[in-house]
Amino acid sequence: MKINFIENCILVMLAAQKSHGYSIYKEFQNLGIDVSISLLYKKLKKLEKEGIVKSRPEFKKGKMQKVYFISPKGKKKVEECRKNLKKILSELLNY
Repeated sequence: MKINFIENCILVMLAAQKSHGYSIYKEFQNLGIDVSISLLYKKLKKLEKEGIVKSRPEFKKGKMQKVYFISPKGKKKVEECRKNLKKILSELLNY
């Protein structure tokens, strides 16, 4: 199973802490990575369908929000994702 750059980033972020989709989106923005919110939710849905990410509803500020977190299967992928991201960044810096 091939995981792309955005998916690698999502998994590394979720490995650090569970989060809802909009918080992940804001983190991408803070990193200067331009990703549309619709693409982000599409990737989260894909990762959830593959069993790498799970979600559950949680109340936050009186609202129900879907919170995403790494599944046990996803935990095995995180180290691979970190290696992929390091390789991508290394190759980009060598241009």
